[in-house]
Amino acid sequence: MKYVFLKLKKLAALTAVLLLLYIIVRVFFIYIVSTTAGEFIPFKQYLIYIWKGLRFDIAGLSILNSLFILLYFFPHAITESKWMKRSTIYLFIITNTVGLLVSIGDIVYYPYVQKRFQAETFMYLTGEKGDDVYTILPIFLKENWSLILLFLLMLIVIVKYTKRVLGKAIQLQLNVKDYIVATVSYLLLIGFCILGIRGGFQMKPLDIIYASEMVPAKEVQYILNTPFTITKTMDKWSLPPVNYFPMEAYSSCELPILVPTTKNQFQPKNVVIIIVESLSRNYMSYFNGTSKTPFLDSLFNKSMVFNNAYANAKESIQGIPAVVASIPSWQDDPYIFSQYANNQVQSIASLLKPYGYQSYFFHGAGKGSMGFDAFAATVGFDTYVAKEDYPNKDEFDGAWGIWDEPFLQYMNTQISKEKKPFVSVVFTVSSHHPYSIPAKYGDRFKAKGHPINSSIKYTDFALQQFFEQAKKEAWFNNTLFVITADHTGPNTGDNLTNKKDMSIPIVFYQPNSSLVGVSDVVANQIDVMPSILDMLQYDKPFYSLGKSLFNNDCNRYSINYKGGFYNCYSKQYCYQFNGETCVGFYNVGSDPLLKKNLQKESTYQKVLMEHEAYMKKKIQSFNQSMIKNTMTFDRYVNVHKIFQNKL
Repeated sequence: MKYVFLKLKKLAALTAVLLLLYIIVRVFFIYIVSTTAGEFIPFKQYLIYIWKGLRFDIAGLSILNSLFILLYFFPHAITESKWMKRSTIYLFIITNTVGLLVSIGDIVYYPYVQKRFQAETFMYLTGEKGDDVYTILPIFLKENWSLILLFLLMLIVIVKYTKRVLGKAIQLQLNVKDYIVATVSYLLLIGFCILGIRGGFQMKPLDIIYASEMVPAKEVQYILNTPFTITKTMDKWSLPPVNYFPMEAYSSCELPILVPTTKNQFQPKNVVIIIVESLSRNYMSYFNGTSKTPFLDSLFNKSMVFNNAYANAKESIQGIPAVVASIPSWQDDPYIFSQYANNQVQSIASLLKPYGYQSYFFHGAGKGSMGFDAFAATVGFDTYVAKEDYPNKDEFDGAWGIWDEPFLQYMNTQISKEKKPFVSVVFTVSSHHPYSIPAKYGDRFKAKGHPINSSIKYTDFALQQFFEQAKKEAWFNNTLFVITADHTGPNTGDNLTNKKDMSIPIVFYQPNSSLVGVSDVVANQIDVMPSILDMLQYDKPFYSLGKSLFNNDCNRYSINYKGGFYNCYSKQYCYQFNGETCVGFYNVGSDPLLKKNLQKESTYQKVLMEHEAYMKKKIQSFNQSMIKNTMTFDRYVNVHKIFQNKL
C-alpha cells in the first residue's frame, strides 16, 4: 500500500508542476494573442480561461503521458531498477518538453493563421509544404527571443524537478498483497488516464468543437491546449460524408455547378490575376487602412471594387486553390496536401485551355514552396515560374523569394513574348513576414506601426512599376486584371473584429474603363474564377462552389473555416457553426465585436435558419464532392444524378 501511495504522490507532484507551467503558457498566449488583435482582457477573464482550459490541459497531459504512466506504474519491482528508472525519467522529460515547445510555438503561430497548431502543421517541418520554414526559422528565433528564454527556463524546471522526484528509487520489499494492491491500482489508474484523455464522463470524448460550448467561438483559442489540438487532428484526414439535405432541396443557386446562359460570343481577353500576399482590406488607404497604397487607390478608382469581400482561407496554401479553382478551405488540412489532392479539378487554366489560352503561374518563392508547383500542374497550368527560374539571384530577399518589383517585371517580360491569349497568375512574396524592403530604397517605404505597413507600401510601388511597363505592351488593352489577396495578414493595432479578420479586396480592372464602380454584395475568393469566366462570356457548364459576382440572381454569403468552426457571413449577420450545431448568431452591422449572441432570440429564428440551411448545403456539397471526386461538371451530374431541369 505504501508503495502505491509513494508512486501516486510522485505523479501528483509532477502533474501539479506541469499544470502550473501550462497555466503560465496560457497566460502568455492570451496576453500576446489578445494584444495583437487589439483586445484588452481583464484579469478576471484570465482566471475564467485558465479554469475552463484545465479540462483541455488535463486531456492533453493525459495523452502525452499515457506511455509514461503505463511503464512507471507497471506493478512490478522492475520499474525501480536503474535502467528502467532512467528510461522513464527521460521519457517523461522528452514528451513534456515537446508538449511545452509546441505550446510556446503556438503563441507565435496563432496570430498568423488564427488557429491553434494542428497535425498538418508538421508538414512544414517534414518539407511536404516546402522548405521555406527553414529559411525563415532563424528570423523567427531572433524576433521571439523572450519566448525562447521562457522555454529554456521551463526546460530547466522540468529536467531538475523530474530528476528530483523520480530519481530516488523506492526501496521496499513487496509481498503478494502489495502486488495485488499495485495491480488493482494500476488498472484504476489506467481507467483514470482514459477518463482524462476522454475529458470526462460525457457520451462522446472531448473534442475541439466542445470548447465552443464553454466560451463564445471567438474565445475558443484561449482555452484550448496545443498538444490536445495536435493529437485530436491526427486522425482527421478525411471528411465526414454529411447528408443534411436531399438533393431535391437544393436550388440552382445552391448547387456547386454553373450553367452559363449567355448567348454572346466568347471574348478571348487575356487574364492577369494578381494575388498579393497578406493584403488585408484593413491595410489599404483606399479603405482607410493603416498603410499607404497610392497606386492601388488610383487603380481602384478606375475599377470594379467589391468592398464587402472575404477570404475563404487563413493560409496561402489554402487561398490559392480558392482563387484559381474555386476550392475553399473548409477542412482541417489544406486541399493541396489532403487525400483528395488527386481529384479531378477544373481551374481557370484548364477551363480556358480549349479556347487556345496559354497559362502561367508565377511565384517568387522556391520550387516546392507549399506544393504550389505540383498544384499548378495538377489543375492545368502550362508553366510554373519560381525563384530558380529568375536570372538574378541577387534579388533574393533572404527569406521567402525574389523581391516583388523585379519579379513582377520579369513576369511582364515573359508573358509579353509568349502566345496570346493567356491567363497568368502571380502570387507576390514581399508583404510576408519578415516584411523586409530592398536595401537600395533605404527609408523610402518606412511606415509607422506594424512592419507590414512598410512592406505593403513597397508592394504597392512594385505593382505601379509593373503596370507602367505593362501599358507599353500590345496585350495590355485586351486584358482583364484581377487583384486580390491569398488571405488576411496580422492585425495592425485596432480592435480586430471577426469580419475584419477575413476582409480582403477583390477588384476587377479593364484598361478601357468599361468596368468601373463599387459593389457591396458579399464576395468570396471562390467567386473570382466564375466571375472571370462570366466576363469572358464563357458558355460551357463547369463546377464551382462560388458564383459570378456579376450575376445578382442569388442571395450571397461567405463561408470560412478555421480551427474547427465555420463562419457564414451575409451582409448583416454572422452565423457560427461547430460542425454539429449553431454556436452563435450575430448582427455584424450593429455588433462588429460579436458580443451579443442572438441565437436564442425568437425574432431572429427565420433568418438564422436561412443562414444555417445555406451553410449546411454548401458544406454537404463540398464534402461529398471531395469524397466522391465529383469536382468537375460531368462527374458531378453523373454521380449525383442532377438533371437539366434542376439547373
